[in-house]
Amino acid sequence: MSTLLTAFVMRLISLPRRVKLALQIAYDFAVCFSFGVAVPLVLASGDRAASDLAVAAATGAAVAVGFFVLVRLYAAVVRFIANRVSVTIGAGSLLATVAWILLLQRNGALVSPSGLIYWASTFAFMFGARALLRAVYRRSASSQSSSTRVVVYGAGIAGRQLVTALRSTGASLPVAFIDDDPSLQLREIEQLKVYGTDNLAAILQRLDVREVILALPSANKHRRQKVLEALSELRIRVRTVPSMADLLTGKAEVNDLRAIEANDVLGREPVSCDPVLVACGVRAKNVLVTGAGGSIGSELCRQIAVNGPKSLVMLDHSEHALFQIELELRSGADGRPVAIHAVLGSATNESLVREVLARHQIDVVFHAAAYKHVPLLEENPIEGLSNNIACTKALLDAVRESGVSAFTLVSTDKAVRPTNIMGASKRVAELMVQAAADSNRSIRMSIVRFGNVLGSSGSVLPIFQSQISAGGPVTLTHPDVTRYFMTIPEAAQLILQSLSLGHSGDVFHLDIGEPIRIADLARRLIRLNGLRERVDGRDGDIEIKLVGLRPGEKLTEELLISNDVTETSHPQIFRAREAFLPSAQLEPLIKELLTAIAARDQARARMLLAKAVENFSQSAPPHDDRRPNLRLVDTGGSKGAAAS
Repeated sequence: MSTLLTAFVMRLISLPRRVKLALQIAYDFAVCFSFGVAVPLVLASGDRAASDLAVAAATGAAVAVGFFVLVRLYAAVVRFIANRVSVTIGAGSLLATVAWILLLQRNGALVSPSGLIYWASTFAFMFGARALLRAVYRRSASSQSSSTRVVVYGAGIAGRQLVTALRSTGASLPVAFIDDDPSLQLREIEQLKVYGTDNLAAILQRLDVREVILALPSANKHRRQKVLEALSELRIRVRTVPSMADLLTGKAEVNDLRAIEANDVLGREPVSCDPVLVACGVRAKNVLVTGAGGSIGSELCRQIAVNGPKSLVMLDHSEHALFQIELELRSGADGRPVAIHAVLGSATNESLVREVLARHQIDVVFHAAAYKHVPLLEENPIEGLSNNIACTKALLDAVRESGVSAFTLVSTDKAVRPTNIMGASKRVAELMVQAAADSNRSIRMSIVRFGNVLGSSGSVLPIFQSQISAGGPVTLTHPDVTRYFMTIPEAAQLILQSLSLGHSGDVFHLDIGEPIRIADLARRLIRLNGLRERVDGRDGDIEIKLVGLRPGEKLTEELLISNDVTETSHPQIFRAREAFLPSAQLEPLIKELLTAIAARDQARARMLLAKAVENFSQSAPPHDDRRPNLRLVDTGGSKGAAAS
C-alpha cells in the first residue's frame, strides 16, 4: 500500500500545473460543501430543507475557494508548503464557516458546536491532504537521494513525459532540463529549471549530475550529432529515448531508454526510402528469403510482410532464429492477408530448395544466407566455402528450372579485391550470379553490396558496447582501420528497392558517405558512456588495446571493383556494371572447387579461388599462384580485364 500511495502521489505532483490547479480547487470545494451539508444533519440541528443546506454549503465552499485564489494559495507547489500555507487555509476555513453560519441562522438556530466542528473539519481535510502529499513526496525524494541524478536534454513534450516517467519509477532523479531553445531557457517546466547550452560542463558539475538523457526523438541527424559532439567532450554518461518512429508505432515507450549506439554518431542522415520502390517488387508475389533468421534476413522479412506479398517463405537452418522471426511476424500480422511459411533447413540442400520453389510457386528470391565472420572462416575455410558457394550454386540451379522471375544476392564490400576466405567466397557467388544473368535473360538477377551493418551479428557495435560494459579493454585491430557503415533497415531497404531498379546483372550500392575510422568510433562511445580512455595504464577508465589485424583483414574496404557507375531513379542508390567470367569458363572452375570442398582439400580450394577471383592469392601455394589467362567479359565499363 505504501508503494502504491507513493506512486500515486508522485503521479499527482508530476501532472501539468493547470491540472493540479483544477484538482486543488475541486478538492477544496468538495471538502467545504460536504461538511457544510453533513454537520447539520449529523448534529440534528433543527429541520433543514435540502436546498437550504446545499445553498449554505455551496456558499461557504465558494467563499473559501475565492479567498484561496485571491491570496494565491494555489500558486504554491504542494511539496513546498510551509507554515504560512496552514495560516492561509485556516483563515479560508474561518471565512467559509462564517458565511455558512450566517446563511443557516437566517433560517433557524444552529446547535452551538456546529460552527467549530465545521471549521475544524474543513481545515483538517484541506491542510491534512497537502501535508500528506508533502510527507510522501519528501520520503520518496529521500529514498531517491542515492538514485542517479540526471539532466534531461530537451524540454519538449518527450522530455516532460520522460520526467514524469522517471519520477513515477524512482529509477533516476531528474534535476533539470537543458534546451537550446532560448524561449524555454530560465523557465521552470515540471518544477525543473531549464538551462541553456552555454557553459554546459559547469552546469552539470554544479548540479552534481551523473547522466544526461537525450529527449530529442524527432531531431534530425545533424542536430543530434552536434549535441553528442558537445557531450562527448564531457565525462558523463549519455542515454537517449527511442526514435519518433518507434514511439509512433508503439514499439517503444518514451521511458525505454537505451545507451548511445554507433548509429547515433555516424554523422549522416539515414538513406531515404522510396516506399513505392520497396513495395512494387514484392506486392502480390510469392517471396522466398534464405537466411531468414539472420540480421539482414529477418529485417527483410519484416519489411516484405508489410508490403503486401501473396506469401512469404522463410528458409533458415537455425531452429531458434527461424522460430523467433516467425513468432514475431505472426503476432504482428494485424490481420494482413499474408501467408507466412517457415521452412527449417539449409539452402545448400538443392532438393529441399527445388521442393520449396515448386510447392510455394516462388516468384522472387532474396538470397541472404551466408557465413560472414572473417576470422571464423579463416579458421574454417571449407565450411565457409561450402555454405557461401555451394549454397548459391544450389539456389541458382534450382531457380533456372523454376518459375522465379527475380533473384537478388546479398553480398558485401569484402568481395571487392578480397584478401580473405569470406570475401573470396562472396565474390565467387557474385560471379555465378553475373554469369547466370548473362546466360539467362528470363530471370532478373542482381547483386546488392554493402559495408558493415550496425547491430548485425558480430558487428563492431555490440562488441565495443560489451567490452565497455565489462570495464574494458576495448580491442582495436589497428589505429587506422576504416569501414563503411549502414543500418540494418537501410540494408534491407536497399535490397528491396534494387529489385525495381536497373537491369539484370547489375551491382547495387548505397551512397553512405565517407568511411569511418574505427578508433574514433571507439573513443566516442567510451566518452558517451561517461568514461575516459586509459592511456599507458594511467588515469582513465577504459583502455584501448591494439591486437593487430586478423588474418585476411584489410585496413580499408571498397564498395566497387570498376568505375562504371550510373545513377538510378533513387538519388542515393547507384548501380555498377562489372566485368565477370562467362559461364563457359566459370562453370568448370566451380565444378572443380565444389569437388575440392567435398574432399575437404583446403590447399586446392584456395588455389581454385585464386584462379576464379582476380587479385586473390592469400595463402595460395607459390607454385600454384600462376593463373591461366581467363577472359573477363567486359560489360561496357572498365577496360580492366584480363586476369593474370
